[in-house]
Amino acid sequence: MATTITPKRKNFKELVPFFDQVSHTNFHKDLMKTVIQNLALKNNMLGLEIGSGTGCLSFQICQSHKIIMHCTDSLQEMLTQGEISYPHHQIVRSRLDMDTMMPPVRENFDFAVGSLVFHLFGNKQKSLKFLHSILRPSAQILFLTQSQLLNREMAEKWVQTMQLSDIEKELVLGMTNSGLQNGLLSNSEISSLFENSGFTQIKITPVGFENSLILIHALRSPA
Repeated sequence: MATTITPKRKNFKELVPFFDQVSHTNFHKDLMKTVIQNLALKNNMLGLEIGSGTGCLSFQICQSHKIIMHCTDSLQEMLTQGEISYPHHQIVRSRLDMDTMMPPVRENFDFAVGSLVFHLFGNKQKSLKFLHSILRPSAQILFLTQSQLLNREMAEKWVQTMQLSDIEKELVLGMTNSGLQNGLLSNSEISSLFENSGFTQIKITPVGFENSLILIHALRSPA
């Protein structure tokens, strides 16, 4: 039986089997498709995935495009499992710094993407400014994250209405547990945060069950 995400845990290594299992569900794959469909991807790009887990999003990107993905996560165990579950010659894996949630790289990326990880940035301004520094001018940045609508009541409604499986239920309920630890920002707060970090053309799009999730899309400033 897979370890669940909903109890509060200090040792996130225990959750590696859960995230690996949930990444293979059609429910999770559809979420990743939503992310990919909102990225303007072209062959020969260099992409960065922040908080990649096992790297299922990077894997889906590499399956359809000739793109090198730099896949980063704070847990080496998650990256190791990713090499087993999602091996691909276009994926490079490295650890994030636990304090900054940023990768130890200084490449010039064409885009950066993160799924259900934005709420974990302790100092979002600092993290976004770092991302700005390693993106090429006019590069894309895209996050799928929880909206302020996704509380426990909304999550329960999502589970019941969509008749989610047990593991899918754990993921949806877990979004509320982890997301509310650091607080969820309003759309205006998010826009200001990205603008102050040097990003332009900021677009916030509601997605998911009753707009319980949002896509944050922006471009790095040209200069």
